[in-house]
Amino acid sequence: MLFYPDNNNETRMILILRNKYTGVHSNQISLPGGKIGKEDENLQFTALRETHEEIGIKPSLINIVGKLSSVYIPPSNFNVQPYVGYCKKNPVFKPDSKEVSLIITPFLKDLIKLKITLSKVSVDGLIKEVPSYLVNNHILWGATAMMVYEFIEVYNDMSNS
Repeated sequence: MLFYPDNNNETRMILILRNKYTGVHSNQISLPGGKIGKEDENLQFTALRETHEEIGIKPSLINIVGKLSSVYIPPSNFNVQPYVGYCKKNPVFKPDSKEVSLIITPFLKDLIKLKITLSKVSVDGLIKEVPSYLVNNHILWGATAMMVYEFIEVYNDMSNS
């Protein structure tokens, strides 16, 4: 979960729309990230490497400030460890055209006000109604929505302390 200041010094978060492919996460909104590689020292290294591969931000430009609860994703049988980080400057995005269809950058001020809604999505070829967020006219659901929910709760708890 990566944040950065835009040209107007407004804090934004980075989400990606994955390309269409034959796989369970095809055409879904997600955080940058992916599978641990043999060369990865740890999961934080994986998060930084995958962010660089998917959207072009060098690991040296990202400051990790913490992590959220790990989330198990049954359809892909992965346990995801989300990290929270920020860039001090507006990054230059270089999305990997094989993996990323679109970069979505909602404002933090809008993100923390999101309310859960129900949306219809295709799951295994069936239309299901799922808890979700609407982010910049995109449906954010599943594990990514769970991670965003936790971030919103932590952020709001810290802001109200």
